[in-house]
Amino acid sequence: LNGASAGKEVALTKVLTTIGRPGVQVAVITRGPHGYSITHVEGDAYPLVNGQSIGAGAFSMADGDVIDLSGTRMAFLIT
Repeated sequence: LNGASAGKEVALTKVLTTIGRPGVQVAVITRGPHGYSITHVEGDAYPLVNGQSIGAGAFSMADGDVIDLSGTRMAFLIT
């Protein structure tokens, strides 16, 4: 939605997909039997989903959620 990769689409074809910048903030999106979840991996602050901190555990994702990693916003879409 913003940043250097605005407009870029990343297909989640693997069970685990990492997003973010090492040394700054990293999260992993996991595909499981009941859908997708996001978990904090690295960084001083937890990622935000729809403006709310995801905390230390796995956070279930829904179609249309907006992820914020260190000010870079991206949309999570299930197609």
